[in-house]
This record gives sequence, structure tokens and C-alpha cells, in this order.
Amino acid sequence: MAEYALCLGRAFQIIDDVLDYTGSKDNIGKNLGTDLREGKMTMPLIYALRHCSEEDAKIIRTAVSSNDPDLESVTRVILASGAIDACIEAAKKEVSQGIDALNCLPTSAFKNSLIELLSLTVERDR
Repeated sequence: MAEYALCLGRAFQIIDDVLDYTGSKDNIGKNLGTDLREGKMTMPLIYALRHCSEEDAKIIRTAVSSNDPDLESVTRVILASGAIDACIEAAKKEVSQGIDALNCLPTSAFKNSLIELLSLTVERDR
């Protein structure tokens, strides 16, 4: 169950990080780019830094250290790098591992609910 919980938490956080760049303020209930404004290096930023040009990496580094980052430019770099798709795939991998961790449980409505909860983490838009 501990492994399931870790996978659930990681999948949830990865998607939360993705939504900070791709969500809508109305759906997620907070301003987009909040993590960036706080200087947090989230998975989309880390992936983009590893897969973008030096010029684009400079845009990210400058934004992370800025009090007023250029969210539009950073989002452009993140999208162009493939970071969003990579993060979604990483979250789906966590879901798969979490489901595997439940193999020790007998089939039941409770187990199905745990699987559904885990699956919803990557399908959410808020």
C-alpha cells in the first residue's frame, strides 16, 4: 500500500506541475506559472532544460530567478521541448506501477476504487 501511495502522490504532483503551464486559471483555481514565480524547478522545467537549445535554456534559467518571469516564453520552450508529453507519460508510468502495487489485494470494489482514483490523477484538468 505504501508503494501505491507513493505512485499516487508522484502522479498527482507531475500532473499538477503540467497544469501549471497548460491548465486554465478557472479550472485549476490558481494563477498559471505559480511554481515558476516561486522559482521551483518542476519536472516540465527540468525536462525542457535537458532537451532544449542553450538559448531556450537561458530563457528558463532567467525566468526561474526572476521576480516577474516571462511565462509565455517559458511555456513556449516547454511545449517545444516535448516536456508536457514526457511528463504525462511519466505520470502514466506511475499509475501503472501503482496499479501493479495493488496486485496483492483481492479483486473488490475497494481495489477498483483505488485503481480509479489513481487513474483520475492523469485525467484531471484541475
